[in-house]
Amino acid sequence: MVRSQHSEWVILGFSGLSKAPGFKRQRLPGLDEREYAIFQGADAAAAVVAEGRVVAAAAEERFDGTKHSAAFPAGAAKYCLAAANVNAASLDLVAHSFSYGPVRNFYMGQSGYYRELFEQVLDPELIQAEVENSLGVELGDKFLPVPHHLAHAASAYNPSGFRDALVLVSDGLGERNSATAYVARPGHFEVVAEVPAHDSLGLLYGLFTLYLG
Repeated sequence: MVRSQHSEWVILGFSGLSKAPGFKRQRLPGLDEREYAIFQGADAAAAVVAEGRVVAAAAEERFDGTKHSAAFPAGAAKYCLAAANVNAASLDLVAHSFSYGPVRNFYMGQSGYYRELFEQVLDPELIQAEVENSLGVELGDKFLPVPHHLAHAASAYNPSGFRDALVLVSDGLGERNSATAYVARPGHFEVVAEVPAHDSLGLLYGLFTLYLG
């Protein structure tokens, strides 16, 4: 379910997993630089939605000068807040385009790399603390991790003008799936099919392009 009924809310949304590149370099030393460029959470960005419409959006690379920046989008967020003429304290919600909380047990049940990945990169509590530190506010229950494919689906469906729609999301990897199909209606997205990450066409594409240089 998406909280679209709160159309009067002012919401800051952001993407990216800022600690992913550093974790990969630390945990997997000796890789080729092109291999270090493959990670989840690049192209960090932010947007502000107010009264049911996007009023500002920006990519972090425009502020830190790093192509496909994976840094926490502090510059983009501050720009969007200023463009929307709101301050962080007045936000009704801050949404992040990943939701790893529901799969916490999978990662914490592992040892080594995947457990550390969750603890150091993916944990929603860690990400919320980073947001609060950057924005200078305490969010409490106003921080909302959104399943990655649901975020993609909502960004396509909500401005589409369709009342009823079939929405297909296909990328490298969400939390655990590489593709998800939804039946979308106002305020509601129903999952009707999923493709797991190990069958990802996006990851296959990435591996072949890496191999080809």
